[in-house]
Amino acid sequence: ISKTFDISEKNNDYWYPLNTKIYLTGTYSLTPKDKVGLLVRGEFYNQAIHVGGALSYNRRFFDWLSASLSYSAFNRYYTNVGFGFNVNIFPFQIYAVTDNILAAFIPEKSKNAYVHVGLNFVFGYKTPKTAVPIL
Repeated sequence: ISKTFDISEKNNDYWYPLNTKIYLTGTYSLTPKDKVGLLVRGEFYNQAIHVGGALSYNRRFFDWLSASLSYSAFNRYYTNVGFGFNVNIFPFQIYAVTDNILAAFIPEKSKNAYVHVGLNFVFGYKTPKTAVPIL
């Protein structure tokens, strides 16, 4: 192999800056089953800050099923409508989420879409009891 490739060793340091990212998130419970969320992201690269954000709505339909909708604006792309769900069947949690559900229906108008699908093993989790306010 060494005859095929020209191998040379150098002792130079490698340095490459990583982009700094800052996230600010918050959620608000509308009801015990409904939540809204806000995310603001700042990313520093090319000596500038690039800001984006997202709004989300999450609904728990049953103890075993919940879904979410989101809208996000990042990188000068403003038509990101996301969708996700999870199903809890002890001891498993199955989920699927995408940040751009519109790409499935109008792919020619979409820059990109990310889809995450997964399975989590959940052990020792107990459903929280609803807290009664003291006041």
